[in-house]
Amino acid sequence: MSRILRFFISICILMFATSVVAGDFSDGMKAYRSGDYASARAKLLPLAEAGHTRAMNNMALMLKKGLGAPKDLNKSFKFFLRSSQQGFSLAQYNLASMYQKGLGTKRSPKKAIAWMRKAADNKYARAQLVLGIWYERGFGAPRDPIDSLMWYLVAQANSKGKFRKTVEKRLFKLKKALSDDQINAATEAAKGYMVSHSS
Repeated sequence: MSRILRFFISICILMFATSVVAGDFSDGMKAYRSGDYASARAKLLPLAEAGHTRAMNNMALMLKKGLGAPKDLNKSFKFFLRSSQQGFSLAQYNLASMYQKGLGTKRSPKKAIAWMRKAADNKYARAQLVLGIWYERGFGAPRDPIDSLMWYLVAQANSKGKFRKTVEKRLFKLKKALSDDQINAATEAAKGYMVSHSS
């Protein structure tokens, strides 16, 4: 068999396999959204075990909440971790929450901040808001109103709709408690961050 024919056959097999995986994931998510968690688990678990990034995150959520299977925080944590390591910002956000609360793992504010920062760096606005809250409250790092405001400003730039209004409420409340110099420092820091993370 010629190299070109083998290459063509390989491409066709790969395309077929990819469409099957995409179909199974889509079917799993439809079942999840409709509340048929047993069917969702049947579709998503094999994909998650095979390393499908989004399936791992969704399976982790199901295991965390006990949907379609008994609650298992250890397995949930492991799926969030694997999905996070592949760069999926929603999984990074969820993993940070697991570390924050000590669910399925030992509580670690330091690791919670590190994973939330990765999600924020991937332009996940909810993670940016949470970092602002954590710096405002002093979770995992010393209280820092300038860093807090910076993250609120970044989250505002990356959000829309109702969520943006949530961000703006926090932002305006914090601004009232800060000096003009602190607000200017946070604004400059936010601009610098957004420029350095614009790609």
